[in-house]
Amino acid sequence: MLLFGLFYFLKLYTGQNEEPIKTPNLVGLNIFEAKDLIQQLGLQTIVADTTYIDGKNKLEVIIQSPETDLLVKKGRKIYLTINSDKIPKVKMPDLAGKTSLRQAKNMLLSSGLILSEVIERPDPSVGSISDKPVLDQLLKGEKRTIEANTEIPRLSKINLIVGVPVTTDSLSIDSLTKDW
Repeated sequence: MLLFGLFYFLKLYTGQNEEPIKTPNLVGLNIFEAKDLIQQLGLQTIVADTTYIDGKNKLEVIIQSPETDLLVKKGRKIYLTINSDKIPKVKMPDLAGKTSLRQAKNMLLSSGLILSEVIERPDPSVGSISDKPVLDQLLKGEKRTIEANTEIPRLSKINLIVGVPVTTDSLSIDSLTKDW
């Protein structure tokens, strides 16, 4: 009789008398919608991780565990990974005075930044049109230099000022008489 009572208690305690619940597909839902749905089913949610994926909505469920359509017991925890609501920051690379335009494009790309505009400025130190050294780095819409290692939001748009050789077209009367 004691053994029978123990088995009966274990069956109740582990929820084996209850009907299993099929896990819904939460991927793509907003975290608040997912929590409401899970709560209605008698399950629990735990945000296990956050990450940031470009193109996904903020606070969107990206991964769930257990996966969709698995049978689970009432009260089971569903672990979620959601898309962060904060865009990660990256460090501005040191481009001005150290790189060519071609190198700068690659460094911006690998840093998660976007080259917005290339502004050519005549510079007497530039010997060839193919050189195009980066003279300055600016956040799009601003006129001040972004210092190297400054943290800015990933996918920020960057304007580069590059040097080109001085030609007679780029000289003006003011620039010729400036030193007189």
